[in-house]
Amino acid sequence: MADREHLRALVDSLPEGALESAQAYLKAIQIWPPKEPEYPPEVQQHRKELEAKRDKFLKGHASGTWAVDRKNKSHASFGTSEHNWETGEYTIRTFHVYYDFPMEITERIRLKDEDQTLQYDFHISGLGNEHSFGLRFKANGG
Repeated sequence: MADREHLRALVDSLPEGALESAQAYLKAIQIWPPKEPEYPPEVQQHRKELEAKRDKFLKGHASGTWAVDRKNKSHASFGTSEHNWETGEYTIRTFHVYYDFPMEITERIRLKDEDQTLQYDFHISGLGNEHSFGLRFKANGG
């Protein structure tokens, strides 16, 4: 458990070049827990809109980024994925929202031909469009 004596000893052991960074960090955490920064109302509104898009398309938690462009339009790129391993097939389903374009990507990986071939299938769909392709990798014979 950290105590003030231990922290002082750590500060005393810092190289001179690190003191400025340490001071800046310690000043930043004077209020604990840190407060959420206050954003202007228009930024708060954009954030709510983007979170609504994320929830609409991805139905829950996702990682991503958001921005407001020069025309004051909000944009977001979010994604989440789920993995499944059943019946000898590894399936990865990824959901993305890039700007306002939702996409679902499904990848399937499995062994075929008595484990001599690795089959990789890829399917992407979004906004009424779909595309698929598959690749086969043969085992080396030596």
